[in-house]
Amino acid sequence: MHGNITLETLQHEYLVWAMSYGADVNISELTFSELIYEKYNTSHLKVDVRNEKDTKTAFITLLKELYEQEGAEQSK
Repeated sequence: MHGNITLETLQHEYLVWAMSYGADVNISELTFSELIYEKYNTSHLKVDVRNEKDTKTAFITLLKELYEQEGAEQSK
């Protein structure tokens, strides 16, 4: 497992996924959200999209969460 998921890593993973698989599952039958939860530490997230099948919905939900977290950290 890699470190915590960040805005940068999420955006990178989404770009690679979208170019490779679009909205579909990958060759291992994983959804985008399942890949994120398997590959990165997500314990700091308030949202759980592990069971979200739609790639775009999972990405946007995670993006909003990470954006809000990073904004809150910068305002401290």
